[in-house]
Amino acid sequence: MTHVSENLAAKLRQVLAGRLADPPHTRYCVAFSGGLDSSVLLALMNSIVAEWPDAALRAIHVNHGLYADADRWQSAAQAAAQKLGVEFSAIRVVVAEDAPGGVEAAARDARYRALADAMVSGEVLVCAHHLDDQLETFLLQLMRGAGPAGLAAMPVVRDLGPGLLLRPLLSVSRDELSDWARRNAIGWCEDSSNRNQQFARNYLRHRILPLLRERWPSVAGSAARSAAHCAEAESLLAELAAHDLGDPPGETGYPVAVLSTGKFDGLSAARVRNLLRYWIRSEGYPVPGHGRLGEIIDSVVAARADAEPLVRWGDTELRRYRDRLYLMPSLGAAPDRVLAWDTDKPLALPGSMGRLELATADSDCPDEVIANRLLERHCTVRFRGGGEHFRPAGGRRKPLKKWLQEKGIPPWMRSRLPLVFCADRLVWVPGIGCAEELLARAGEDGRIIRWRRAPEVNC
Repeated sequence: MTHVSENLAAKLRQVLAGRLADPPHTRYCVAFSGGLDSSVLLALMNSIVAEWPDAALRAIHVNHGLYADADRWQSAAQAAAQKLGVEFSAIRVVVAEDAPGGVEAAARDARYRALADAMVSGEVLVCAHHLDDQLETFLLQLMRGAGPAGLAAMPVVRDLGPGLLLRPLLSVSRDELSDWARRNAIGWCEDSSNRNQQFARNYLRHRILPLLRERWPSVAGSAARSAAHCAEAESLLAELAAHDLGDPPGETGYPVAVLSTGKFDGLSAARVRNLLRYWIRSEGYPVPGHGRLGEIIDSVVAARADAEPLVRWGDTELRRYRDRLYLMPSLGAAPDRVLAWDTDKPLALPGSMGRLELATADSDCPDEVIANRLLERHCTVRFRGGGEHFRPAGGRRKPLKKWLQEKGIPPWMRSRLPLVFCADRLVWVPGIGCAEELLARAGEDGRIIRWRRAPEVNC
């Protein structure tokens, strides 16, 4: 192996050793497009994993189906993996070419969702992003007016699905990869779409970066250092926001994120914005842009206690009721149909309303345990039609409307609460609990109903 090959392999080994708990006993999956970068990465990973009997390696190709050559690229990628003796699989995704954020972003999101779904527990997805990709990402984020989180560009490692995403080549230039491929007779496919300058990244790569490198040859390394500084600054901001956030709120009984407006008392305007961004991101929702964040502060955080303001961005919305903020997927029309529920399985609710599932009874909340003998009967989920009465554990029977008001259930949630009926008897209401007469008796088996958010993939 050449001197360049040894250096590149050494860099890769160094990242694996520094970023993973036990590299020789890890399952690896290379995101393999068949292009230059991923072809070099797969060959290098294959040579390293071959020395580790307890490690495993496979390659996954994502076929976006956007170009006429997509199937040919998939076949070439499969042949390259087979030549190395690496297990290969392909996933076909559907990408909307008229997606609001553009086809590039839609393809990226679809790709990461597919890869995350294909990973097994504890697996490491290895991607071939390199130093020049990091420079492009940094500049694109700069053009979008991003803050420290965006300017930190791509992290070397982060969580993805049931495992980790690792980018071990972020300190390696495209020229180094090309030189390694030529010296080691590595073939690859050229993606013709990479020359299409209608895409922002390609325009930057072919028109802008050559000029920058002509004047500042070390621009990629400089940008990488700036990105690292931004990542450090973002880490400090996150620590401050975590301190301001304090303990998370208790269970609300329904799958939305909740934050008390009291958390903002005494904070400067900058800390309010920092806390909002941190809270929204930590709950798995996209962070709104600068203008929308200002609207949230002006019209939601600073609203009167009796107001019910609403701000939407994309498929996310933030509402206020009394002294709480509610963060959730955008709500559609209130459902009005009856859903049959086989309680042995989770029940998916309409729209973005998540799912219902049964959990093992918790001794800390005996007032919510429904007897198994009742859950084995015919169960349905319905939504408020008006006129319902309910007697929760420890309470008295009265109109459900009164209970919802007393418990502070936000008005927009009241028509969307999945009400569980067993044998036509209302047995459970989110945020209120189980009916008194249906509680599991002493020594009787029972379970608890939970309303969960729909699972999300963060890319």
